[in-house]
Amino acid sequence: EAVNEFKETFERFESDKASSRHNYHELYSALFQDRTKVNDVLEVGIHYGASLRAWKVLFENAHIVGLDNNTSHLFQEDRIRTLYADQNSFPTFDYVYHILKNQEILFFLQVFLSVYSKK
Repeated sequence: EAVNEFKETFERFESDKASSRHNYHELYSALFQDRTKVNDVLEVGIHYGASLRAWKVLFENAHIVGLDNNTSHLFQEDRIRTLYADQNSFPTFDYVYHILKNQEILFFLQVFLSVYSKK
């Protein structure tokens, strides 16, 4: 069952997404029933990258991008790219918007930027 696969994968990488505190694995398994169609994943706030590595396993066709404001947390692996971004700073998201070439991720950032800039 998909919910168990999500839970086990998050636990294997020691991500808190499957913890009893969050139980996000239940939501994610329902949202992403056909994981082969997921080409790109963007996560804001990566800490040490546990969930990025889980996404890489769960979405075997996807490129994973993680954003964090702590440069010591940034790393690169096969299909995982991490970038510096401060969610409280419009210019850093503008920077990320301009360096990422994937249109689906850019669409997400464009929507985020349009909402953020109105505040």
